[in-house]
Amino acid sequence: MKVANAFYQVASLFFQVPVLAVALIIVLIQFDVLQFKYFPWVIVTLLHLSLLPLLYGAFVYKTKRISNADITERKERVIPFFVITLVYGVYLFVTIMFDAPTIFKTLAVHYFILALILSIMTVFWKVSVHVAGVTQVVVLLSILISSWVFFISPLIIFVGWMRIKMKSHDIWQVFGGILVALVSAFVAAKIDLL
Repeated sequence: MKVANAFYQVASLFFQVPVLAVALIIVLIQFDVLQFKYFPWVIVTLLHLSLLPLLYGAFVYKTKRISNADITERKERVIPFFVITLVYGVYLFVTIMFDAPTIFKTLAVHYFILALILSIMTVFWKVSVHVAGVTQVVVLLSILISSWVFFISPLIIFVGWMRIKMKSHDIWQVFGGILVALVSAFVAAKIDLL
């Protein structure tokens, strides 16, 4: 049982949204969607979608503004979620103001919309951000690479099951994470930033 719990804890770290952003960028580079000429934008993207949220998360944890790294208490999530939404909003603003290549505007709008919806929802209801993040990555890969990447969609089920086994969420919070990510992807896809 201890081995399983340790595995869930390590896997849970990997499936945090900022870590998933790094994985997404790596996959997009591997599939030649992001090329070397975009290197400065890759750095800006990693800064806003990964490094700053991770540093902020470490700060609120170390200063005891949250009771644990997963922020299991819904009320503790509200301010951190809105701060991270603000960081994503700055990234969206930067991609628009400096006319970033379309792929970065796409990432910016998708991350911002998901964070905004999650932040608003968190005021009323706790959903699984891990599941929402994995769902978002699957949707983005299917948009940016090909629909065949839906073969990785069992990751969504795995992460949801893992979060339930860890007693971090119930089944409805897992379904809520999936639904929020799908709705945010639909909304983000309707926004034309070109």
